[in-house]
Amino acid sequence: MKYRVGRKMVVTKRTVRRRPILRVIPLLVIVILCGTLYLCLWTDCFTIREIHFLGCYHLPADTLDAVKQGFIGGNLLTISLAMLRDRLLRIPEIRQVTFRKRFFHKLDCYLQRREPVAVLAADDVIEVDADGVMILRRNGGCELDLPVITGIARGELESPGGAAKVRKAVEVLELLKDFGFSPADQLSEIHSEGDEIMLIWMGTGTLIRIGNEPYIEKIRKFKAVYRTLHEGERFPALIDLRFDRQVVVR
Repeated sequence: MKYRVGRKMVVTKRTVRRRPILRVIPLLVIVILCGTLYLCLWTDCFTIREIHFLGCYHLPADTLDAVKQGFIGGNLLTISLAMLRDRLLRIPEIRQVTFRKRFFHKLDCYLQRREPVAVLAADDVIEVDADGVMILRRNGGCELDLPVITGIARGELESPGGAAKVRKAVEVLELLKDFGFSPADQLSEIHSEGDEIMLIWMGTGTLIRIGNEPYIEKIRKFKAVYRTLHEGERFPALIDLRFDRQVVVR
């Protein structure tokens, strides 16, 4: 507000008083945040009471129950899903896990099963997936019409060399798929002998000698001659792909 006194102007300031409610608002916000934090973390509002596993129904219940018990009673908001995923992926049959939280007390775990691409003929029936992971067949499993991997003893599987042989066999199977073949329908056996891979073709019993790595060039040569040989009167007993720039057929 301004006043004139003679020729001089006097300026005065009016004091603005803050309303009491404005002073309380920050305090109320802090109280609400602290109350919400306490409600979420230190009460039973978000306690996990149920964990459901969806998929991989062939797994024994006690296998999954052992994993579940370590997380029942935890907090749905702070549960370590990475730790739970790690525990589940230690089960060989499980390939991938995703989660869905269902407020306020439930957690759904979606399990993706490893699909076998071959069966390893050892003392036990062992399934092998596309990553070379070996899965011991459980009782009650369905019959699988898949190529059989032979030439690898049960005792070798625990060693790096045995596991490498399995991966090489699976690599050849995947290459056959990439080149348009169907190993499940066309391949009877894949045999590992030392560093060499051999195939037994379904129906004809033809021995196909792949040799050692790199396998992609050998499969490419086989693809090039397969149609011509298949259209012939009789499929050969032996196809040897081990040599550079040539295929031996007998």
